[in-house]
Amino acid sequence: WVEKLTKNDFDRNKRTFFLWESVACYLEEDVAKDTLKKMADISGKGSIIAQDFYSKVFLKGETSRAMKKSADLMKKMGEPWIFGIDMSEDARGNIESFLKESVV
Repeated sequence: WVEKLTKNDFDRNKRTFFLWESVACYLEEDVAKDTLKKMADISGKGSIIAQDFYSKVFLKGETSRAMKKSADLMKKMGEPWIFGIDMSEDARGNIESFLKESVV
């Protein structure tokens, strides 16, 4: 996708706003990290990446019966929720660690 952007006049020197909603939960953790790293690598100074994060227990459906049904349905449809952040203890710290590991 980076090559497609650069072939279509994407300017790495300009500030860019990436809106990356409801994507990472469908990816393996290493793929999510790699994608964020690529965004950071091609972004000009002052760029912003907006992303949502889901907790592991939420994506597993452990927060309610409705979420369990949703998680099971997504899996049955071939689109399972895969990647979530451990938010049981230090959600902010775990998100910050994930981001640091992604863009280093």
